Amino acid sequence: MNLKSTTATDLFGPNFRKWSFAQDNWAPTPFFTQVGEGQVPGAPFNESHFDNPQFNKLYSQALATVDAATQREIAYELQVIYWNEGGYIIPYFTPFIDAHSPKLNGVVPSKEVPLSNFGFKNFWFS
Repeated sequence: MNLKSTTATDLFGPNFRKWSFAQDNWAPTPFFTQVGEGQVPGAPFNESHFDNPQFNKLYSQALATVDAATQREIAYELQVIYWNEGGYIIPYFTPFIDAHSPKLNGVVPSKEVPLSNFGFKNFWFS
């Protein structure tokens, strides 16, 4: 393997999604949003060009249901498929810690994005 250092402008320029191998960083995103942005055909950030018919079918089923239990089951199946066949190498997940003073009001706990999805406009001090 030969490594080539490049600028963000080059990485995300005209060759974006054409590199044979590249490094990128994803912000914490809810699972189905992440899949829609980067793991299905036509997704704007499908950098690994992942296209699995069973995965695509399950993803469509997940979007078509409002039943949380069914969505969890489908999410598990999608994650197994992607673990076995996906194109990303994930060296680590950044730990996000949601902590704040008890004097800060308006913070709603979130499992995906810290501090109520960074909803600072909804915070106030008592």
